[in-house]
Amino acid sequence: MADFFHGMYDTVGMYDFETDFIVVTVIAIQVFLELLFCIIVIHRYSSLYVFISVYKNIKCLTRFDKK
Repeated sequence: MADFFHGMYDTVGMYDFETDFIVVTVIAIQVFLELLFCIIVIHRYSSLYVFISVYKNIKCLTRFDKK
């Protein structure tokens, strides 16, 4: 029984690299997706901000035209 467990630990030790690799890959994918999401959100809000600023500028220009 002890030899059986020892053998199991040896195989677990061998598989550690693979499990670590899988974990690292999953973390990398999650980080990549989060960055992608942040970029999309920032891009959307920045375009919205630009739109709002342009809209305000147009309103200001029309106000000056009315005067």
